[in-house]
Amino acid sequence: MTAEEIEDWLRTRSLKEVIVYLVTADDWENSTPKLEFPDVYAFLDKKGDLYVTFENKMLMTIGTISPLIYSWTIAEHTIEDFYVKEKKPKWPWFAVGGGCLLGGFVLGVLIR
Repeated sequence: MTAEEIEDWLRTRSLKEVIVYLVTADDWENSTPKLEFPDVYAFLDKKGDLYVTFENKMLMTIGTISPLIYSWTIAEHTIEDFYVKEKKPKWPWFAVGGGCLLGGFVLGVLIR
């Protein structure tokens, strides 16, 4: 705002209204915003896609006398391939099995 616009605005207000406005603005300036987070739900389907949804709106309040209140909706998110089951290699099982067979054969020959 310019100085002229402020002077025009002040001419339309009483002293009491200006005092109330200044007290309220000072409360906004010197207060810490309070955030309220919605409940979050996450679902993982069999394909490994993660779905994140929010139950309510997010809310921010500034001040106590005549608080400023802002709320907004957080969009749902889908993260594809969030969890992909890792396929374990099969060769270690064959190596262990083959080693056991070889060890059993050698022990069998040594015992006889």
